[in-house]
Amino acid sequence: MNLKEKIMQNAARLFAKKGFFKTTVDEIAALSGISKGAVYLYFKDKESIYIEVIDSFFTQGLKHLKEVKKLNISSSEKLEKIFTEWNIFLEKSKFCLPIASIENINLSQKIFKKMKERIMSRIMEIFKEIEDIIDEGIKNKEFENVNKKFATFLFMEIVRMPAIVSMVFKKEKLENKEIIETFLNGLRRR
Repeated sequence: MNLKEKIMQNAARLFAKKGFFKTTVDEIAALSGISKGAVYLYFKDKESIYIEVIDSFFTQGLKHLKEVKKLNISSSEKLEKIFTEWNIFLEKSKFCLPIASIENINLSQKIFKKMKERIMSRIMEIFKEIEDIIDEGIKNKEFENVNKKFATFLFMEIVRMPAIVSMVFKKEKLENKEIIETFLNGLRRR
């Protein structure tokens, strides 16, 4: 891991724990074992760090999605693989889930505008890749002729479901296989 990645990882932990406004660049630097000035060699300001952290999650997800999309497997298998592997990632990174929570996104218009400019394009790319997989399943007569945009939105919501349920109910755990199978059964041709 290079120094920039180390700064981002430590910043993610602090943002998740304390929120954007209560986290300071001094704390990020201290946790990274470097000076505050060294942080500024990589990032213009705290807002830039925050946006880069969130963008990195979406960039990783998009990269993985494109790799899975190329596989020579059914659309159902692709969606199941994406769902399963993203949930493994979210489980390993659950300390970062609060970063994108409503409380932390209640940012100033200036920060939100910067975030929107950079991250919305990634989100739209992810949605397009999922929609393409669903469309492929429809064309191959694997799935019903459903509203692809709505099905994509539902898929993205169920990806977050296990992590959210475990955060809310602490001890209860939904079986990932049951969640994805319920979703796919709604798409499959009968």
